[in-house]
Amino acid sequence: MDFSISLGALGKTAHDLFAACRRIAGPGGVEVPVPRPEHLIAMKLHAIGNDPGRRLQDLADIRSLMTLPEVDRSLVRKYFEKRDLLEDFHALEETL
Repeated sequence: MDFSISLGALGKTAHDLFAACRRIAGPGGVEVPVPRPEHLIAMKLHAIGNDPGRRLQDLADIRSLMTLPEVDRSLVRKYFEKRDLLEDFHALEETL
């Protein structure tokens, strides 16, 4: 099965995302890249920028990801800051 994912608009973030992916066996033994939670958050923030109507659902998803013990919150904070959404980051942190 061949497929491609275009995340060119994410620039360096996309490069970092794929470089840091874990690789696990998927259906039929095909290797599947699994992004770190921080990078899923970066993708969610990118989606909010492209479609503000997604904001509430994506922020709820991000909050859930932020509860994972391995999440680097300083990196997540940088992603929010890059998107000029630092107020949202602080609001989410207050709920954790």
